[in-house]
This record gives sequence, structure tokens and C-alpha cells, in this order.
Amino acid sequence: MIGLLVVVLLAGAAYAAYAGASLYVHLHHGGDGLVSAQAKLSAGLRSGTPEAIRGAQSDLAGAGHDFSAAYGSARDDPAFRLLGGLPATGGQVEASLHLAAIGEDLTRAGQAVAQISLEIVNLRQAYAGRSLTPEDLQALLQKAEELTRLYGASARLIGDDLRAAHQERSQVVTANLVPPLKSAYYRVDEALSRADQAFVRFQDVRLLLSQLLGVSIPG
Repeated sequence: MIGLLVVVLLAGAAYAAYAGASLYVHLHHGGDGLVSAQAKLSAGLRSGTPEAIRGAQSDLAGAGHDFSAAYGSARDDPAFRLLGGLPATGGQVEASLHLAAIGEDLTRAGQAVAQISLEIVNLRQAYAGRSLTPEDLQALLQKAEELTRLYGASARLIGDDLRAAHQERSQVVTANLVPPLKSAYYRVDEALSRADQAFVRFQDVRLLLSQLLGVSIPG
């Protein structure tokens, strides 16, 4: 009987270790995907290459999958339900849930920004390498208005996602987290800071278009 109990305990400990390792892998991969996507978005806007933007969209899709898997595991896996009720590990499980939720918020915001970025880059390519006529400028103004409406419809949702991410982040102090989880938080904190900066830049689509196209588009 004692031998069976020992086997059960060892098996449980081994499964908990495996589940924990899998969770941290998802969180780290998700954070890496966010940072990579942001770098590609920035590069794509600077260079005017749709391929970079599409690469960012692919990274964001992968990050979303990782964060969703991490959240589901931390919430539903029996091992984490048990660990979540223990004083020594409950805080780690709760912090994992918050981190996965932050990642999901940032992924949604990033996907919306990537779609706008792709529209801008495609527009830039359409007028690249030639002098703009008055008709071109009028067409650009019309497109800028369309993009402003399109982005305006999603800006509120992006802002909501970023506020939700900050709310989740405010509930976690990283000082007492285990090193793998603390490292994952550093990565996502970096992505959250960059997302805030990008959101400010995208507030004025006309100004952004003017900067990227090198022409003045009146408001």
C-alpha cells in the first residue's frame, strides 16, 4: 500500500513538473512572438514591405495560440488547480494566468494594428517611385479618410485591450516569481511598452501617412 502511494505521488509530481514546463514554454514562445511581431511591423512600415507585415501577422497568430494554450492550461489543468490552492505555489499559478491574459490582450491589439499597417504599406507601394499629381493627392486624401474611419472603428477596441493588459499587469509583483516566469514577464513587459508607443503613433493616421509617403495630407 505504501509502495503504491509512493508511486502515485511520484507520478503526480512528474506530471506537475511536465505541466509546469509546458506552461512556461507557451508563455515564453508567446512573448517572443509578440516582440518579433512588433519588430517586423516597425521594419515593414519603415521599408514599405507587405511581406514584413504579413510575417508579423503570422507571429501574432502563433503568439495568440501560445497564450491561449497557457491560459487554458493554468485555468483547467488538474495539476494547476491543485498547485493553485497551495500557499507556496498559488501565487505562481495566478501570475501565469495574468501573464497569459496580458498576452491575449496584446495579441488582439497587435492584429488590429497589423491590419492597418498592411493597408498603409500597400498604399505606399501604389504611389512609390513617382511624382504625385494633384489627382494622386486627392486620391490619397480620400484613402486617408477611409483608413481613418477604419482605424477609428478599431482604435477604441485596441485601447480597451491595452487598458485590460495594464490592469492585469498591475495585479502582479514579479519579485517573488520563479525565474522562468519572471523572465517571461520581462519579455511581455517589453512588448506592452512598445504597444503603448505604437498606439500613440497610430492615433493620427493622416500624419502617419504623411510621414511615410513624404507628402502633406491635410486633415
